[in-house]
Amino acid sequence: MENLNKYMIVDDVSGSSISMKLLLRRTLVRSYQYAANHPLVPSREGMLTHSPRLCKSLLFFVLLCVFVSSWQNANAQRQDISLNENWFSIATSNDQQLPANTYQTTITADWKKVNIPHNWDQYEGYRRLLHGNRHGDSWYRKTFTNKQSKTGKRFFLFFEGVGSYATVYLNNKKVGEHIGGRTTFTLDVTDVIKTDGTENQLAVRAYHPSNIQNLPWVCGGCSDERGFSEGSQPMGIFRPVHLMVTNDVRIEPFGVHAWADIAADKIQLNITATLKNYSQQKRTIVVEHKLTDAKGKEINKIVKQITSAEKGAVVDHKSDIINPTS
Repeated sequence: MENLNKYMIVDDVSGSSISMKLLLRRTLVRSYQYAANHPLVPSREGMLTHSPRLCKSLLFFVLLCVFVSSWQNANAQRQDISLNENWFSIATSNDQQLPANTYQTTITADWKKVNIPHNWDQYEGYRRLLHGNRHGDSWYRKTFTNKQSKTGKRFFLFFEGVGSYATVYLNNKKVGEHIGGRTTFTLDVTDVIKTDGTENQLAVRAYHPSNIQNLPWVCGGCSDERGFSEGSQPMGIFRPVHLMVTNDVRIEPFGVHAWADIAADKIQLNITATLKNYSQQKRTIVVEHKLTDAKGKEINKIVKQITSAEKGAVVDHKSDIINPTS
């Protein structure tokens, strides 16, 4: 059979001097029920196997849909800048709260220097006690610089996980909140970030109180059943932090999806892309879906022009490729 990493799907979104590319490398296990509905045929070696058409269909399906990553090359328009290093953090326990202005107070010897990912709960749940996990308040602060023009660009803070209630300040201005430690969130900080090379002050509150009622499966230690608290409940910035720099028309987070509809006589590859026009003017956008092999050879392509992307508009685009590898 062909190499299981053979096919890649590339979304190319361009228009008015913008170009954004996402590389989708897909691996998805197909259910056994599909194979059960298709007969076996003798192979050249005399063994029973599925028909070449089915094998090709299954191969293509296996290649579809597990993760989407930025296509990092010399022409990439999207910058992913790590903010994981050189933070200072302070925390309490026993549900004690820190002052609300901790984001701008002086950093003293009580603060600990940490790198992200970081978790103040050091698996206290192993004690198997009622309220065995750590419940309290924590703050994280760091400085960073960035020097580039803001023209035609947007700047986002992307958090992969802050437990459990997050409040974010940039340059002493509140830029957003998020509830749910195990889910990601993105904040547009274009209007607040300094891009002239001077220092930006970033502060994040990570609040993890006891008896959380509006989040799933984060506070087992508060159960009435002794011994329910095991392992670690995140209290802190326990997953990576990024500064994302994109064009002012961009593919939204988790905005690209691909799946295949497979029939006996046809394979249909479905691709959707969600874009947003962050600029202050109407834009013309060209959405280009490419299917290439591992060597970059183009297998198939669909190009569509969108002419009605008003300022602030979110655009959903769908493309279908029939029998994409034939």
